[in-house]
Amino acid sequence: MRLRCLSAATAAFLLPTLIAGVSAAQLAPPAPLGGGTGTPPGSDGTPAPMNNNPPPNDPNAAGATAGTGTGAEPQNLKDAEKEDNGRNFELFWAQAEAGLSYMNLASFSQESLAIEKKSAFGGVFGLSAGVRFLLFTLGARIRMHQLSVFSLWQINGVLGMQIPAGSWDIGFGLHGGYSFVGRISGDAFSTSAPNASSDVSVRGFNLGLGASLDYYLTPLFSIGAGITGEALFLKRPPLTIPADVPADQRAQLEQSDLYKNSGTSAGIGVAGGLRLGLHLGI
Repeated sequence: MRLRCLSAATAAFLLPTLIAGVSAAQLAPPAPLGGGTGTPPGSDGTPAPMNNNPPPNDPNAAGATAGTGTGAEPQNLKDAEKEDNGRNFELFWAQAEAGLSYMNLASFSQESLAIEKKSAFGGVFGLSAGVRFLLFTLGARIRMHQLSVFSLWQINGVLGMQIPAGSWDIGFGLHGGYSFVGRISGDAFSTSAPNASSDVSVRGFNLGLGASLDYYLTPLFSIGAGITGEALFLKRPPLTIPADVPADQRAQLEQSDLYKNSGTSAGIGVAGGLRLGLHLGI
């Protein structure tokens, strides 16, 4: 009986001390991970944290950096530098040309044209300007064919394609527009008519093709050569007999095709020469 009482007394004395020890153990902070005196991570069965950073001097790390564009220069920029020809992105152009020309006003057909000398050789001079959209050009051109028997003027629209090859441009074009004879020599008529060389009007339209080759001396200036061929479709309205013409001469003129009928013709023209170009862009 005395032993049982002693045990109960001992338990009553030790119980508060035991509870205080357990509480202190629960409130104490855990030891830092990776500390010099603590338990190494993973030794207690928990997985150690993984390190995804590549080690220094890893060759694979340099390749990954270059692939994302944050390290070495991207390969496509290097290729662009190799292919760069030093020319601007062209937006506007202008050209002046001079060369030789051959015109035949009635190569294919004629009806009452009443011009005896219908063909002639001579010089050609022209100015053109327009815009460029990458490979394609759009512009206008004015030409004057100063030929031995007559002069022919042309105002054309020009549509072309320019294929760059380094500092060269290979061009192909289509042109068309209005043509008119500005001067006709008196020797061109089969009938002697008063003031025929100044009064006769021949006009119509033309349609043709062209090819060219240009070399860019600088991004702004080029020199080249071109050739064009075209079909001419022309018409001559009848002349009016002057009021002061004597009656006997009037009767003769009334039978002439120049005064009696209008005339039409279909001819050809070929021109070629050198040209200088100005090119503006960004």
